[in-house]
Amino acid sequence: HKKKYTSPPREYYCLIFIKKGRLTFISKSEKHVADEGDILLINKGEEYTVLYNDDLDFIGTQFYITEFDIADKDLSFLNRVNKVKHPEFYENIFIQLERYCNFFHIPQGGFKMKGKSLMYELIYNLFKEIYVSNMTPLEANLEKAKNYIDANIKEKIVIEELAAISGYSVPYFKRKFKEYYKISPGEYFMDVRINKAKAMLESKMYTITEITNECGFSSESYFSHAFKNAVGISPKQY
Repeated sequence: HKKKYTSPPREYYCLIFIKKGRLTFISKSEKHVADEGDILLINKGEEYTVLYNDDLDFIGTQFYITEFDIADKDLSFLNRVNKVKHPEFYENIFIQLERYCNFFHIPQGGFKMKGKSLMYELIYNLFKEIYVSNMTPLEANLEKAKNYIDANIKEKIVIEELAAISGYSVPYFKRKFKEYYKISPGEYFMDVRINKAKAMLESKMYTITEITNECGFSSESYFSHAFKNAVGISPKQY
């Protein structure tokens, strides 16, 4: 696109990823500039004009655009212009969306499910970036340890390791983690493993041995004991 585009009110939400160039968003009450790598949000029912490279000498603007109506009604947690840290990650999602959901065919069945999952992944990661950017340094450091637990539930994790990841001493880390998350690091680690075990049991696709291994328990007997202590019934009863 080289000049400008004036849109009638959109029926759906819209996200625009700027691959190259610049977009200037103009509505009755707002004006925002989205540069290369940014993601622009258009809300339902908005009338607006977009200028392409209004003060640059590029030949044209390249962007991906997706309309969707699969999220909760309120997307106010997203910014008008989202300046993301890893634009290549989002571009990859838009490329996949182009593959599964485009103007040339109506996605059905598994393709439709894949398209929805990609949109939720895109929106979730935008939310997470905004959430993390608003954290205090303490909250961000605690989140590093929490994310490490989430990603390594099969591993044996000791408190000293988590404290080192957060950059704090063990006593300070334990105290602040519980203050912020209302649960101790050890309790959180067990909760994550138990919740995954519950999901695997509910799927009826895994054996007790497989669940024990996937959730990081050292033995089936330990898993059964920990599960019953947390849930109130044994894994087999669950």
